[in-house]
Amino acid sequence: MNSEMKLKSVLLLEMLGFLLLSCLVAYYLCDVQSDIEYTWYSGIWHGIFLIPNFILSLFLDDIIVKANITTSGYTFFWWATIILYNSYLGKYFKILFTKF
Repeated sequence: MNSEMKLKSVLLLEMLGFLLLSCLVAYYLCDVQSDIEYTWYSGIWHGIFLIPNFILSLFLDDIIVKANITTSGYTFFWWATIILYNSYLGKYFKILFTKF
């Protein structure tokens, strides 16, 4: 196995481990309730854990990814966090799926 494949294998394992850890943290710390009004700070928090909460919602019925009752600050920061977070993750995917 050459060094390029080893690096890609390590990056893939690192991403999967991070995703698993994120799912565990999201399950215990970021439970989105449908009947609570959330503010801007919660929008950041829920935006950070969007992907782990989405993965958990595929397996569990009581997990939602975005609150139903929100303020405009919540919505703004939820979207802003998602955009920033995904642009950060895009760097890893670019390294993982391109040739050196």
